[in-house]
Amino acid sequence: APPREAARVLARHLGHFHLEMLALLGVRMAQLHLALAADATDGRFSPEPFSLLYQRSAYQSMRNLAKRTLAALRGHLAGLGDEDAAVARELIAAEKEMLGVFSRFAAGKFAAWKTRLHGDLTLARVLYTGKDFVFGDFEGDPEKPVSERRIKRSPLRDVAGMCLSMLFAANASAARLCRERQTDAAALTPWVEPLAFTAASALWSGYQETAAGAAFVPTSEETLWTMFHCFLLEHALGRLSGALAQDSGEEIPVSLAALAGIMRALG
Repeated sequence: APPREAARVLARHLGHFHLEMLALLGVRMAQLHLALAADATDGRFSPEPFSLLYQRSAYQSMRNLAKRTLAALRGHLAGLGDEDAAVARELIAAEKEMLGVFSRFAAGKFAAWKTRLHGDLTLARVLYTGKDFVFGDFEGDPEKPVSERRIKRSPLRDVAGMCLSMLFAANASAARLCRERQTDAAALTPWVEPLAFTAASALWSGYQETAAGAAFVPTSEETLWTMFHCFLLEHALGRLSGALAQDSGEEIPVSLAALAGIMRALG
């Protein structure tokens, strides 16, 4: 969450309507997850408990993603601008901290359940009708095989993906505005992350209130935040990995900024 003073300033400028809509988006996400977990008779959708074996496998996948992404980032350093290269070097130097975050995923068995989920839930998958929200594109991550998309996971992955999407949107918008009005960059940049985190906090409040008591929400605060932080970092690394693989000149800087913001938040 952003510092309280920054959150108050942003809330005043955003207005109650936008924050209420973000909370409503969180409510609708929770209702989606509750619906997906409601049928205990259909093995394709019935919730399943976490196991240490699953958690260790997920940890290894996260660990490999971090190492693979940072190795690819080292290979792209020469092609980055000075500012982006500086951010990239900071992220490469933070590899140990990233792996430390992921290691907590396998430190002990989670008292929570896995379910089917959307799997690729970002702002791009949401339609705003003017007073409510509709979700689309339920095929999951198209980069993964169908068998992997059907694996049950924590719905908190969807929440982390949506929160990260807000950080991407804030960074992308700020980058565009800074290109158009370079004189405003110094004043605008410090507000990018507080804006994204204020929006994510509003969404989280709606989600948590609606999903409270569901079997897929850990009762332990420590477990809940361990899972959420791991998913957030995993999503951020995944987006950077995809941008590097495509050699996307537009998305790499935004992905770097988002991952750096996540690391600051987790630090």
